[in-house]
This record gives sequence, C-alpha cells and structure tokens, in this order.
Amino acid sequence: MTKRIIVESRDDYMSRLAIRKFLRYGFPVILAMGGYANYNSYDIFRYVAWLGTLWFILAFTPQIIKLIKKKKSRR
Repeated sequence: MTKRIIVESRDDYMSRLAIRKFLRYGFPVILAMGGYANYNSYDIFRYVAWLGTLWFILAFTPQIIKLIKKKKSRR
C-alpha cells in the first residue's frame, strides 16, 4: 500500500518536473518561433519573438556556465 503511494507521488513529481522544464525551455522556443514566423505582420509578434529569445537565453545561461566550469575543471 505504501509503495503504491510513493510511486504515484513520484509520478506526480516527474510530471511537475516535466511541466517546469517545458515552461523553462520549450515555451520560449515556441514563442520565438511563432514570433519570427509572423515577424512582418504585426508589431506585437516582434515583441513576442524578442521576449521568447530573451527568455530562452536567460533559461540556458546557467546550463552553459555549468558546462564551461566543468570543462575548465577537467584540464
């Protein structure tokens, strides 16, 4: 009985993690792509594209810094 509860809570945790990862990495990509696809039609799409790109850069900067630090520590 307790095992089943643990498994379910872990699944809930994994799904929450997946949602958070999507919001952090997937959502800005979609924003940027949608914005660039309609770049010349309306001004709002330019802001959406700019926002998506900025969000994407901010989301990935910590990962890139970690990678650089790992490579430096190997030398």
